[in-house]
This record gives sequence, structure tokens and C-alpha cells, in this order.
Amino acid sequence: MGQGSLVRDVTQAKEVERLKSQFISTVSHEMRTPLTGIYGYAELLLHRAAPLQTQTLWINRICQEALQLNKIIDGLLDVSRI
Repeated sequence: MGQGSLVRDVTQAKEVERLKSQFISTVSHEMRTPLTGIYGYAELLLHRAAPLQTQTLWINRICQEALQLNKIIDGLLDVSRI
């Protein structure tokens, strides 16, 4: 293996590591967004008195955020299969 091959291998490995790190950062952010909503509305339900109509809105929001999180996870599983 020549010196040029070694430089290419190291450069490629660094690029793969950078892309992996960027992917993990993006996925973490995308998953935290719905989790924050789920947690926030669940906290409201636990600690605040609210009319039934408002509680229903909060529960619907929790369900929407959980579905969004499920879509993200399904997408990750699809990517892992590729």
C-alpha cells in the first residue's frame, strides 16, 4: 500500500466518522423535539388543574408527538436495513 492509499484511507475514515457524528446529532435533535412535547404536556396533566376540554387537547398533543417519534424511529430502522 502506497503513501497515497494511506492518506486516502485516513481521509475517508475521518469523513465517515464526521458523517456518523452529524447523523447522531441530527437524530438526537429530531427525537428530543417530540419527547419534549410529550413530557411537557404530561407534566401539565399531572400538576395543573384544567377543564376536561383542555386536558383532552393536551392528551391529543401527547398522542401526536408520540406518533411523530414513532415515525422517526421507523425511519431509523429503515435506514439501518439499507
